[in-house]
Amino acid sequence: MNKILILVILVIVSINCFGQNYYKKGYFIDNKNIRTDCLIKNSDWLRNPTQFKYKLSENGEIQEADIKYVKEFAIADYYKYIRANVNVDISPSGLKDISADKNPVWQNKQLFLKVLVEGEASLYYYFGSKIDDRFFYSCKDSVIKQLIYKEYMYDTDHTAYNDSFRIQLKNDVHCSFDSDIELANMTYTKSDLVKYFIDYNTCIDPTYKVPERKHGKGEFSLALAAGLAYSSFSIPKDSKVYANTDFGGKFMNNYSLEFEFILPFNNRKWGVVLSPTYQSLYHTNKLGDFRSLMFDFESIDLAIGLKHYLFLNNNTKLFFGCYLNSIPNYCIKLRIGNKLNTTKDYFYQDMADLYNPNFIVGAGLEYKNLFASLKYYTPQNILSRYPSYDSKYEKISFNIGYKILRIKGGKNRKD
Repeated sequence: MNKILILVILVIVSINCFGQNYYKKGYFIDNKNIRTDCLIKNSDWLRNPTQFKYKLSENGEIQEADIKYVKEFAIADYYKYIRANVNVDISPSGLKDISADKNPVWQNKQLFLKVLVEGEASLYYYFGSKIDDRFFYSCKDSVIKQLIYKEYMYDTDHTAYNDSFRIQLKNDVHCSFDSDIELANMTYTKSDLVKYFIDYNTCIDPTYKVPERKHGKGEFSLALAAGLAYSSFSIPKDSKVYANTDFGGKFMNNYSLEFEFILPFNNRKWGVVLSPTYQSLYHTNKLGDFRSLMFDFESIDLAIGLKHYLFLNNNTKLFFGCYLNSIPNYCIKLRIGNKLNTTKDYFYQDMADLYNPNFIVGAGLEYKNLFASLKYYTPQNILSRYPSYDSKYEKISFNIGYKILRIKGGKNRKD
């Protein structure tokens, strides 16, 4: 089965190399204020980018543009980023790293800021590798400044918040009594701030219109799957009568549920999967010259992992996944037995119902709600509770499934 694992890995690498790219109509403006209309790769960035790939035509050469040379770029109906030199708070946000200083730790950085709202007052967003959510704003043509919000320790057991962003908005982005009500209940989140800036711009100019922009949306799905598995079991060594026993391979049935959440970024290429699987009874006998051996194994395992999708067209996509399996597990039956060939009945030894986890790697094809997959289960010591045993159980399965439920995220929001 190691050859099968190598084959699966090679297939995954090959698929990843030839996966479809997503180039959308857009433009960028360079340092000389020259606008170039082009096709930009829509990577649906989770973190704000510092560069992007583009083509001048559908069949053109793929080129790369860097923040050093680009002042602004946008993908029509999706995103707009502007370059800005801003003071950004680099204070750590992890609980163990929170300081007792309530003041921001400023550092000047050149960033691509994502435009969330444009108008009399504009709102921008940044999320980096070491910097969590930061929001920035500008009024008319003023300098772009960060909206201040920082968590800090005020004694050894309690945290407090510097929410000066409310004062900033009160002073610079304030239109009516309604603004006071919003500020009183506002949190430092994208949804609250976007609504506030849209309300402000509409208050200043009743003809203000919000451009519609498309957003990645998460999706939850529930699938049923069934398949055929080929399993093998052996005990290379033990302190009793089963040493050097290979019980051989058997075909069995698998039935599973698959709960999946498609992450709302990177063009919906990633999914988090939780999958309980029932494995039907693996029963086998090993007949020797003087002694017969028997093994039974039936279980329900829970696997959790990630799927990565590569779209071939709107209805068809390839996927591969990696999962941690048997966390937790429920063993319906796990026993070994032996008897002398001169006797009729086996002497059974029931084993503990807990065993070590293993990994699953797999790949498959999905068409609309129907999918098929091939999975390889790495070798597993299902007799791990017994130090005197060293067992090896491994499996490969082919499954066909159908997504019986899909719940997509809300309607496209306004940026």
